[in-house]
Amino acid sequence: MPFITCKSDTIKIAVIDCLLILLGFSMTACDSKEEYGTPSARYKIRGTTVDEKTGKPVPAIRTILDERISDEKVYGIDTIYTDNNGDFNFDIKTFPRNKFQLQVDDVDGRKNGVYENIDTTVDLTDIKYKGGGRWYYGEATVDLGEIPMKEAKQLEEDQNI
Repeated sequence: MPFITCKSDTIKIAVIDCLLILLGFSMTACDSKEEYGTPSARYKIRGTTVDEKTGKPVPAIRTILDERISDEKVYGIDTIYTDNNGDFNFDIKTFPRNKFQLQVDDVDGRKNGVYENIDTTVDLTDIKYKGGGRWYYGEATVDLGEIPMKEAKQLEEDQNI
């Protein structure tokens, strides 16, 4: 038996096709709860470098915020030099994490004294985020306060000569 179609069947199929197309496009306008992307958080980390003996601010100190995956792999995130008041302020948006490594290095020679380098961990395990939702964790502020810079032994030995 041959398949016979009439004009009304063709019209029905065309109407159904049009409805499916319209419904398909209208579904893209729905407010979907799904979201694509990478989790992120904003971290504001600040501190002040001061001379351990005098308590005076130490300017021009290089501060490096990085992430260490292992002892061999280091991923630098940002580098900032302290201002004339010894202050540094990191403001970064990155993948949420539990800690950062902070390196504090005296790289200006004898200009403002010679200090030992510091390598420390900024622990974020108990940090409270503000203003987050969905993929964005929010903003976390960490004030490290004063970071005492110890005068390098090389300079002390030079002064004794």
